[in-house]
Amino acid sequence: MTAEHKTATASTDSDIAIIGTGPVGATAALFLARAGLTAAFIERYPEVHKLPRAISLDGEIIRGFQRLGLGEEVASLLQPISPGERVGFGNSKREWLFDQTPSPFASNGWQSFNMFDRPELEGYLRDAALTEAGVTAQIGTEASALADKGDRVVIDGKQLDRDDAFRLSAHCLIGCIRRHPFWAKA
Repeated sequence: MTAEHKTATASTDSDIAIIGTGPVGATAALFLARAGLTAAFIERYPEVHKLPRAISLDGEIIRGFQRLGLGEEVASLLQPISPGERVGFGNSKREWLFDQTPSPFASNGWQSFNMFDRPELEGYLRDAALTEAGVTAQIGTEASALADKGDRVVIDGKQLDRDDAFRLSAHCLIGCIRRHPFWAKA
């Protein structure tokens, strides 16, 4: 991560709290900030995860970034499928289960299928979100408890390298983590 992040204070009040700043969480923060809302995100890992997980996106997603003024920049991080190549899924015997030959450009003006390097895209989106005035971050932190206070949700957590506690309060919480969210254990 190259952008200097604005750290939420020990007790912060935001419109929206986001747990997880992969591509989905960072994109949510961008859309929320551009809509005039404040967003505070909580991210366990100080650095972008180095291994790819998601690897492709379509033209409709690029069109969403275009609404933010980032369509061309995001497209520059993508590796379009070459003419004649096919994409799909195979099994462990390398047999095609299903596939398609994508068209060079869809009706929205963007290529219908694009590959990307997740660490590069995730880093770009996280940095872009952190440059927004309404976005603050707790990076290298872990949420440990949620409390529904009627019109707000309160998130308690700690800074992992110092064990310092923090509390965020928001009107809404968006969970953008796939693996082992603490609330799934309840």
